[in-house]
Amino acid sequence: MYGYDYNNMMDGWSGGYSQGNSIVSLIFMSIMMILFIVLIIWAVRFFTRTARADSAKDSAEELLKQRYVAGEIDKKQFEQIKKDLSDK
Repeated sequence: MYGYDYNNMMDGWSGGYSQGNSIVSLIFMSIMMILFIVLIIWAVRFFTRTARADSAKDSAEELLKQRYVAGEIDKKQFEQIKKDLSDK
């Protein structure tokens, strides 16, 4: 348009990026992606492990109550085991 060459608009200026900077950027982005994936995996494992530990404690207390109701343990044993479970 009006004799201006739009294909060579920057006149050789690449915005400061050269072939070397492109490789460094690629490596940096790859490392960031890997760290992000590792963070997601860690978070999933952490939160599922916490949920399992809580459910295990709840099921232990339920089992304790069932044993007490069935007469397998007396009140003193029930209270002691319940105290031990709550300390953990």
